[in-house]
Amino acid sequence: MALIASLDLPEPQRLIKRTPAELSGGQRQRVCIALAMACKTSLMVADEPTTALDVVTQSQVLRALRQHTDSAASALLFITHDLHAAAQLCQRAVIIKQGTMIESGELDALITSPQHPFTQALVAAAHNVQPPEVVPTDYLKSA
Repeated sequence: MALIASLDLPEPQRLIKRTPAELSGGQRQRVCIALAMACKTSLMVADEPTTALDVVTQSQVLRALRQHTDSAASALLFITHDLHAAAQLCQRAVIIKQGTMIESGELDALITSPQHPFTQALVAAAHNVQPPEVVPTDYLKSA
Protein backbone atom coordinates (compact mmCIF):
# COMPACT_ATOMS: atom_id res chain seq x y z
CA MET A 1 0.00 0.00 0.00
CA ALA A 2 2.83 2.39 0.82
CA LEU A 3 4.29 2.05 -2.69
CA ILE A 4 0.94 2.81 -4.29
CA ALA A 5 0.50 5.78 -1.97
CA SER A 6 4.04 6.99 -2.82
CA LEU A 7 2.88 7.39 -6.41
CA ASP A 8 0.02 9.63 -5.25
CA LEU A 9 -2.69 7.21 -6.28
CA PRO A 10 -5.90 8.02 -4.41
CA GLU A 11 -7.51 5.51 -2.06
CA PRO A 12 -5.00 2.64 -2.41
CA GLN A 13 -7.30 0.17 -0.58
CA ARG A 14 -10.07 0.70 -3.12
CA LEU A 15 -7.68 0.96 -6.06
CA ILE A 16 -6.20 -2.52 -5.65
CA LYS A 17 -9.69 -4.06 -5.80
CA ARG A 18 -10.38 -2.57 -9.23
CA THR A 19 -9.67 -4.27 -12.55
CA PRO A 20 -7.20 -2.71 -15.01
CA ALA A 21 -10.11 -1.67 -17.24
CA GLU A 22 -11.46 0.44 -14.38
CA LEU A 23 -8.22 2.44 -14.09
CA SER A 24 -7.02 5.28 -16.27
CA GLY A 25 -3.89 4.76 -18.35
CA GLY A 26 -1.85 6.87 -15.94
CA GLN A 27 -3.14 4.91 -12.95
CA ARG A 28 -2.27 1.58 -14.64
CA GLN A 29 1.20 2.88 -15.43
CA ARG A 30 1.77 3.96 -11.82
CA VAL A 31 0.45 0.66 -10.43
CA CYS A 32 2.94 -1.20 -12.67
CA ILE A 33 5.76 1.00 -11.39
CA ALA A 34 4.69 0.28 -7.79
CA LEU A 35 4.68 -3.47 -8.55
CA ALA A 36 8.19 -3.22 -10.03
CA MET A 37 9.42 -1.36 -6.96
CA ALA A 38 7.83 -4.01 -4.70
CA CYS A 39 10.04 -6.71 -6.28
CA LYS A 40 13.06 -5.20 -4.48
CA THR A 41 15.51 -6.17 -7.21
CA SER A 42 19.08 -4.89 -7.38
CA LEU A 43 18.29 -3.40 -10.81
CA MET A 44 15.00 -1.94 -11.97
CA VAL A 45 14.54 -1.24 -15.68
CA ALA A 46 12.16 1.64 -16.37
CA ASP A 47 11.50 1.93 -20.11
CA GLU A 48 9.75 5.25 -20.82
CA PRO A 49 7.92 5.22 -17.44
CA THR A 50 6.67 8.79 -17.81
CA THR A 51 5.40 8.59 -21.38
CA ALA A 52 1.88 10.00 -21.82
CA LEU A 53 1.70 11.25 -18.22
CA ASP A 54 0.76 14.81 -17.41
CA VAL A 55 3.47 17.04 -15.90
CA VAL A 56 2.25 16.65 -12.31
CA THR A 57 2.00 12.87 -12.52
CA GLN A 58 5.36 12.70 -14.26
CA SER A 59 6.92 14.61 -11.38
CA GLN A 60 5.33 12.22 -8.86
CA VAL A 61 6.66 9.17 -10.72
CA LEU A 62 10.18 10.62 -10.98
CA ARG A 63 10.14 11.49 -7.27
CA ALA A 64 9.01 7.95 -6.36
CA LEU A 65 11.70 6.37 -8.57
CA ARG A 66 14.37 8.60 -7.02
CA GLN A 67 13.22 7.80 -3.47
CA HIS A 68 13.10 4.09 -4.29
CA THR A 69 16.62 3.94 -5.67
CA ASP A 70 17.94 6.05 -2.78
CA SER A 71 16.34 3.90 -0.07
CA ALA A 72 16.26 0.41 -1.55
CA ALA A 73 19.90 0.05 -2.63
CA SER A 74 18.55 -0.59 -6.11
CA ALA A 75 20.06 0.65 -9.35
CA LEU A 76 17.82 2.11 -12.03
CA LEU A 77 18.20 1.77 -15.78
CA PHE A 78 16.06 4.67 -17.00
CA ILE A 79 15.29 4.50 -20.71
CA THR A 80 13.83 7.69 -22.16
CA HIS A 81 13.84 10.23 -24.95
CA ASP A 82 13.04 12.95 -22.43
CA LEU A 83 16.23 14.76 -21.37
CA HIS A 84 14.27 16.86 -18.87
CA ALA A 85 13.11 13.71 -17.05
CA ALA A 86 16.57 12.15 -17.25
CA ALA A 87 18.16 15.29 -15.80
CA GLN A 88 15.93 14.99 -12.72
CA LEU A 89 16.89 11.38 -12.08
CA CYS A 90 20.13 10.31 -13.71
CA GLN A 91 23.78 10.94 -13.03
CA ARG A 92 25.16 9.15 -16.09
CA ALA A 93 23.72 8.64 -19.56
CA VAL A 94 24.33 6.66 -22.70
CA ILE A 95 23.14 8.18 -25.97
CA ILE A 96 22.10 5.55 -28.50
CA LYS A 97 21.29 6.15 -32.15
CA GLN A 98 19.94 3.30 -34.28
CA GLY A 99 21.17 0.71 -31.78
CA THR A 100 24.71 2.08 -31.55
CA MET A 101 26.15 3.86 -28.54
CA ILE A 102 27.44 7.20 -29.77
CA GLU A 103 28.24 9.02 -26.54
CA SER A 104 28.26 8.33 -22.81
CA GLY A 105 29.29 10.03 -19.60
CA GLU A 106 28.06 12.25 -16.81
CA LEU A 107 24.65 13.57 -17.83
CA ASP A 108 25.53 17.14 -16.86
CA ALA A 109 28.54 17.04 -19.19
CA LEU A 110 26.53 15.53 -22.03
CA ILE A 111 23.96 18.30 -21.71
CA THR A 112 26.40 21.19 -21.31
CA SER A 113 29.02 20.00 -23.79
CA PRO A 114 27.65 17.38 -26.20
CA GLN A 115 30.27 16.07 -28.62
CA HIS A 116 28.36 14.03 -31.18
CA PRO A 117 26.04 15.84 -33.64
CA PHE A 118 23.12 13.59 -32.63
CA THR A 119 23.59 14.43 -28.95
CA GLN A 120 23.89 18.10 -29.89
CA ALA A 121 20.56 17.85 -31.74
CA LEU A 122 18.89 16.14 -28.74
CA VAL A 123 20.09 18.84 -26.37
CA ALA A 124 19.06 21.61 -28.76
CA ALA A 125 15.60 20.08 -29.11
CA ALA A 126 15.26 19.87 -25.31
CA HIS A 127 16.27 23.51 -24.96
CA ASN A 128 13.94 24.68 -27.72
CA VAL A 129 11.01 25.95 -25.68
CA GLN A 130 10.19 28.98 -27.82
CA PRO A 131 6.49 29.33 -28.64
CA PRO A 132 5.56 28.77 -32.27
CA GLU A 133 5.64 31.83 -34.47
CA VAL A 134 2.28 33.56 -34.72
CA VAL A 135 1.37 34.32 -38.30
CA PRO A 136 -1.00 37.31 -38.61
CA THR A 137 -4.15 36.68 -40.56
CA ASP A 138 -6.05 39.08 -42.81
CA TYR A 139 -9.20 39.11 -40.70
CA LEU A 140 -7.27 40.50 -37.73
CA LYS A 141 -6.07 43.42 -39.86
CA SER A 142 -9.62 44.44 -40.74
CA ALA A 143 -10.86 44.44 -37.14
